[in-house]
Amino acid sequence: MYTQRPSRIQALAGQLGVIGVITASYSVAFFAVAALCSWIIATIDGQAASWPAAIDILKAVGASWLIFSCWSLLGMAFGYLFR
Repeated sequence: MYTQRPSRIQALAGQLGVIGVITASYSVAFFAVAALCSWIIATIDGQAASWPAAIDILKAVGASWLIFSCWSLLGMAFGYLFR
């Protein structure tokens, strides 16, 4: 049928996927801005910028993504419960 809409499970999966992408982009953007600010401050002070290992940065971005995702899912749950 042409008028059949997606099921509730499909709609929920779509929402969760979009929230995952948005929170991942926020995590990367926040760390990029923090790195840029750190580099600017180090340059102004005349110091050499020493960056942590790439695996440490990836762990931190992953941890912040999990934190953002948990808060987003809590907000979705509250929206569903208090609807």
